[in-house]
Amino acid sequence: MPPLAAIALACALLGACRPHPEPRGRDTTDRTSKNTDASANANADASADANATATAPAPARPAARPLPTDARLVAPLRAAGARGFVAMTNGERRVVAPVARGASVDADRPVFIASFTKLWVSVAALRMVARGEISLDTKIRDVLPELASRPWADSPLRELLTHTSTVPAFDDARTGFFRKPVDLTDPVKVLATYVPAGWKEKRGVYKYRNAEVAIAGVMLATKAHTTLGDVLAREVFVPAKMSHSGLLVGAPPPGLDMATMGGVRPQNFLGAGAGYASPNDLLAFFDALDAGVLLDAEGRARLFDGSPSRGDGAFGCWVYPFAGPSGEATRLVERTGTLGNVRLFSAYFPDEHRAIVAWNGDGVRIARPRAGPGIGRDLSRLALE
Repeated sequence: MPPLAAIALACALLGACRPHPEPRGRDTTDRTSKNTDASANANADASADANATATAPAPARPAARPLPTDARLVAPLRAAGARGFVAMTNGERRVVAPVARGASVDADRPVFIASFTKLWVSVAALRMVARGEISLDTKIRDVLPELASRPWADSPLRELLTHTSTVPAFDDARTGFFRKPVDLTDPVKVLATYVPAGWKEKRGVYKYRNAEVAIAGVMLATKAHTTLGDVLAREVFVPAKMSHSGLLVGAPPPGLDMATMGGVRPQNFLGAGAGYASPNDLLAFFDALDAGVLLDAEGRARLFDGSPSRGDGAFGCWVYPFAGPSGEATRLVERTGTLGNVRLFSAYFPDEHRAIVAWNGDGVRIARPRAGPGIGRDLSRLALE
């Protein structure tokens, strides 16, 4: 084998974050690559369908402020002994920096993103709503008649995506659902089996239930007469030019490290936590959202409609005012992901046109900004510098 080929093979086997003689972040601005994930190539006409949703470009804005240095971006996680990466975009430039000293990061290698998947599902739902393919008032029983007898089947899509429905949590305590092999060829059967059928939660009260968004995703797929992976490809991946993202159902794509799950089966969570994406794709998602490619102004306003009565919950995310280094408050759109050993934190500032994503597979906790001092607050303030 030629020496260069041997080196490339060794790097691929060792993983995304391994010793490198010249540690530095990777500038991924204006990168393009061939789509190699099945979900993002789901339909030959996916791009045409995706563009059918009416969107409006964001208004012209001044030149973006420079990004913080790599050393400053990774400092909060590095101090906690984590590995992984911190990625950031200002709409004009993207940077992906490895956290560990002497490490490198492949900006196109996918990682599990856990509950970040919920934000994708919410965006896909709002795009379908904008085209009149489904309504936020559509109830579970209207789309999934197999579940019509459940006491929570009158929950509408709006409540599912804002965690205020009557749907209870997956019954993991009794069934071991999180870790057991589950036949995912019939998602409705999975819901019928593992979401309790004999009781319901109180309507209008915020609580965080993975089952709610899992059901919402199956509703979207059923209305679209396809799989949820295909729906996300059409509504999110293709228009945002995300080439290394998908929803895990069968065998994982090359390079996706299952060990970070610690025995938990992310695919069982369906649209609530089975997603994966590369660092570059996560930034591409925020760039597309910010530029009005995914949702028009009305759609973004709805997506970011955080309410204190819902714990600042909006559609698949949390939105609340956050004070940056200058003390002036701006909107922070927060989306986290926690599953197995994966810890993901993202903060998007729609009024500042900046987003930051931090990820580690070591189980190092990233405290949320509104919870008080910690890594999440530090990263959010860095993003506003």
